[in-house]
Amino acid sequence: MPDAVPHAVIKGLQGDLLKGGYPSTATKCEIVVELQEKSSLRWKTIETWSDEQEGRRAEVNESAEVTEGNSYRTVTTVTVWSGTDSETKTLTSKTINA
Repeated sequence: MPDAVPHAVIKGLQGDLLKGGYPSTATKCEIVVELQEKSSLRWKTIETWSDEQEGRRAEVNESAEVTEGNSYRTVTTVTVWSGTDSETKTLTSKTINA
């Protein structure tokens, strides 16, 4: 029987997360969140959510149905632009057992 996974909430990921030296001049921010399920020894992406906004902030606030007993994690990629320059950072969550 599926369980509801806790919300994968990523709020306020702003340019100041990045070390590019231009957090105050960020012109666009994009966030992509992948929900992954462990299958055998591999991680498989089962859901993907994204948001792109002008300025320093993008947000994803989603939930998904998961299978009890399986393992899950999120992989979040944030890209911040300052004009034509950009920087990307990827964060992988801890594994959650449903």
